[in-house]
Amino acid sequence: SLVELYSLDPTVTYQHGFVFLRQLAVHLRTAIQTKKPENIQGVYNWQFIHALSLWTNVIGVLYNNKEKLIQQLIHPLTELIIGTIRLVPSPRYYPLRFHCIRLLIKLTELTSVFVPVLPFLLEMFDTTDFNKRHKTASLKAQYINFDTSLKLTKLQMDDRAYKDGLMDQFYELVMVYLIQYAHHVTFPELVYPLILKCKKFIKVCKVQNFVKVVRGLLEKVQENVNLIEERRQKTGLNVKDSTQMESWLEQSQQKSTSSPLVVHFQRYKSMRQREVLEDIAQKEKISLSGRASLPDLIRPEHQVSAKQNFASMIDKEISDNDDEEEELFQIKSKRKHDEIDDEQEEEEEENESEEEDGDDDDDDIPTTPPAKKRKAKMSNGDSSKPTADEFLSIVKKKFDRRKDQVKTLSVDDF
Repeated sequence: SLVELYSLDPTVTYQHGFVFLRQLAVHLRTAIQTKKPENIQGVYNWQFIHALSLWTNVIGVLYNNKEKLIQQLIHPLTELIIGTIRLVPSPRYYPLRFHCIRLLIKLTELTSVFVPVLPFLLEMFDTTDFNKRHKTASLKAQYINFDTSLKLTKLQMDDRAYKDGLMDQFYELVMVYLIQYAHHVTFPELVYPLILKCKKFIKVCKVQNFVKVVRGLLEKVQENVNLIEERRQKTGLNVKDSTQMESWLEQSQQKSTSSPLVVHFQRYKSMRQREVLEDIAQKEKISLSGRASLPDLIRPEHQVSAKQNFASMIDKEISDNDDEEEELFQIKSKRKHDEIDDEQEEEEEENESEEEDGDDDDDDIPTTPPAKKRKAKMSNGDSSKPTADEFLSIVKKKFDRRKDQVKTLSVDDF
């Protein structure tokens, strides 16, 4: 939306662009002069990168309208992007470097202004040792998304996915950059440093996966170089004749669709888009399906049988424990009922003995209320203690009750 608004009035756009690019340059200069963490953080953030991306799009759109004021902003913007790359040339900030390189490539594509981008990509071979073995190969860091990050953690840099991601980014950015000059007359001279660096890497690197990627890129570049050299030899170009050079470039650009590098890039681009779409579709499928529809794990038969046996053993042990608890409950309840029956028998015996004693000794023993009535009376709130006569009568009754059960002992028994 901002690009569309700025395209309405180029004069106002130049004024705004000059002010904002100057402010970005002030932040970058402060970070270069005093490399403090807060100053570097003022440049290495998404707000700064998005500001560079905005003015790259604005200048690229208005450049084709031949606005001379806007064309004057190309050089400061390019210096800003290159200065951002050079601020902290550390492998940790490779994602930010790749973002800046994409902005430079987009600027060259929209404005047809040459910017040397290959040196920033070739530095990767000097700062990264691809022969060094990685410390980890975790599934969590299996894929590092360089498009949504500005810096890498130490754990990500020690993982195998780090070097794989670097090689993928290098391959893609080199192809995107060279595809603009695949038809140009200076293509062999442009890619000469790249060819030397790739040949040296193939000799030094011992990892066959990386060697295979670089060798494939080198072959396609070499085929395109041979094609351009053949065209130059056939036409007999005169570099001083600008008219002849322009006509040659127009004819070469029309034939560029059949060049080896362009054909390979189109195939690579379609495959890359398909991989991205499949990745997005797979993520959406997993997020929508949920855990309920996840596929079941296929286990070996011995593991399944062992698991079932273990489950049956647990069920049996639980059932045995339940039976034991039921038996224990029955025993406890039985004991409780037995005690109640014994108490009832004792009370009945006492009542019978009291009735017999009451019939025989009505005159001698004072009448006392029954035990049940006495208990009820005491429970109702009568806290009076029994008298001495009542206590003696109770003791006499118990003695008479057990007198028949006591055996008279003699000397012979001893």
